[in-house]
Amino acid sequence: MHKIAILSDIHGNLTALEAVLADAQREQVTQYWIMGDLLMPGPGSSDLLQRLRALPNVTFLKGNWDDWFLKFRDLDLDHPTNLFGARLAMYQRGCLSEEELEFLENVPLFTIKKIEGFDFLLCHNLPDNPYGGQLWISAEQGNFDSLFAQHQVDVAVYGHVHHQTLRYSSKDQLIINPGAVCISYFDWQKHHQANLNHAQYAIIEVTSERIGDIRFKKVAYDIEQEIKLATERNLPYLDLYIDSLKTGRNYTHDHETLTRVNSERGYKAEVLAYFKDSKTEMESF
Repeated sequence: MHKIAILSDIHGNLTALEAVLADAQREQVTQYWIMGDLLMPGPGSSDLLQRLRALPNVTFLKGNWDDWFLKFRDLDLDHPTNLFGARLAMYQRGCLSEEELEFLENVPLFTIKKIEGFDFLLCHNLPDNPYGGQLWISAEQGNFDSLFAQHQVDVAVYGHVHHQTLRYSSKDQLIINPGAVCISYFDWQKHHQANLNHAQYAIIEVTSERIGDIRFKKVAYDIEQEIKLATERNLPYLDLYIDSLKTGRNYTHDHETLTRVNSERGYKAEVLAYFKDSKTEMESF
């Protein structure tokens, strides 16, 4: 029997990741699918990547934050969200080796895994696009059917929306979202509050006869420990990260708050200086 742990949207939260991996080890999983958004906005960096890459039978997918991180030099820094991403990417690039950057660059947007005769499509959002809200839980059925438009598979697994989901295509193909290791989202406030200090992932069991148990796991972790780590590592946007952990609030598209913080901290000047220094260094070779 194959016992597969599915993790998505870690977002640099090393403390939550360690709690999930400890739980998965207790569950005696045999392989891991990592569905993207590994880094940012949390402090986990090279140590987080090393932890994941050391797992047995591990498969990686590229998420929208991973793609955003890799393209940060092309962002319009007059947009507060882009400056947010660029400053976080600048921070991460000070922590990662060239080999690790190359590894992230080569992670695919999607892959198809064959397990005991069953075909699984793995992608962060849509197979050719890690961005967007096409697969939010309230989206039209046709959006979910599009997961199977170009690939004749039995199961589609995606991440991105930070919400554990089990549903089916119009042809009854299985669709799974494992939720988020870092900050799950619920519109219903009782669910939202109850899950703030829990990391989510999923386990699926596959045998030669069938796709068996699918379990959605919620693992408690120490938010204060994660805050301590982020503080010690001088994480940019530290106050926003702490508030996100405690409230589940998403600041990525909060232009008013980001504009204020970017101005107060002088983040645009720091990023521009980084670009200038990098260009000068390249031209000196």
